[in-house]
Amino acid sequence: MTENISGIPFISVVVPVYNNAAFIGKCIEGIRASRYDNYEIIIVDDASSDNTVEIVEKFDVNLIKLKKRESANYCRNIGADEAKGDILLFVDSDVVVEPETLGEVARIFSEGKLDAIVGVYSVSDDYENLVSRYKNLWIRYSYIISDASVDWIFGAISAIKKNVFLQVKGFNRDLHSQNGTDDLELGKRLASENYAIEINEKIEGKHLRHFTLGALLKNDFRRSRWFVALAKDFNGIKKSPKEGFVNIYPKFILSTALSIPMLLLLVGSFFCCEAAAAFLGLFLVFLFLNFPFVKYFSKYYGAIYAPVIYLVIFLDNLASAFGSFFGLVKVLFKR
Repeated sequence: MTENISGIPFISVVVPVYNNAAFIGKCIEGIRASRYDNYEIIIVDDASSDNTVEIVEKFDVNLIKLKKRESANYCRNIGADEAKGDILLFVDSDVVVEPETLGEVARIFSEGKLDAIVGVYSVSDDYENLVSRYKNLWIRYSYIISDASVDWIFGAISAIKKNVFLQVKGFNRDLHSQNGTDDLELGKRLASENYAIEINEKIEGKHLRHFTLGALLKNDFRRSRWFVALAKDFNGIKKSPKEGFVNIYPKFILSTALSIPMLLLLVGSFFCCEAAAAFLGLFLVFLFLNFPFVKYFSKYYGAIYAPVIYLVIFLDNLASAFGSFFGLVKVLFKR
């Protein structure tokens, strides 16, 4: 690793980690395999209780160990404070960047047009089950169909100029990653101050997290609750059916809105022909709304899985619908 080479950006890669012994080594190895070599690695351990620290200490990195658990955002801010680079690249501890990623970050910032860059998950054949393939590919898909210019930050893999990061006072350390809005909120503040953020598909990282169906539904129920609160804070609730909100695109929102009526009509179809007819109508709309993603999924994993993917989407829609409902109730009654 080198530093302060004239004309070559120095990148500080900041990785927050908590109890992730399974993946942190692979994450660091991925960064070290970069074809770009003007960087430093800062690992901020959030008081892990497993052997995460022991694994990190095997590598030549700047390790910061917190004495008590805080949050991923707190760790990101601490890492940014210690960073020597003019560019901060935030990478989650369960993400392995591609060899070209750091070089692309340096090239893009050298052009001087952007203040922040949002990366995407790579397509991977490493996932053991269909649910993991669905979730990780859905996240990628939701980003690449968005407009290039966005108003959010993706904490899993995003880069930002350090001076800009400090000017907006970094991430909100009171927001927690399990709620799914901790990183997005920073992007909203950046956009409100007219900083330029763009998605770039060449900024890639493989997400190592695997999902069971239960974990997926629990995750998206919880995230949907907090997405409603974030949308309310940034006046996005009314606009979301037409414009989407962050990476939740309009067709997914409409499909989610249909899921509970579909479920009720499906149950009612066992007792009433009219309910069966209505269910069929909504079912056809559901197929239409989700066809673009299912087609995208089939491109990488095969069309044979399309029926199962439609089922997973429907269950995911239901979890998101119930989460959104409880989130809306919380917003309306300010609880």
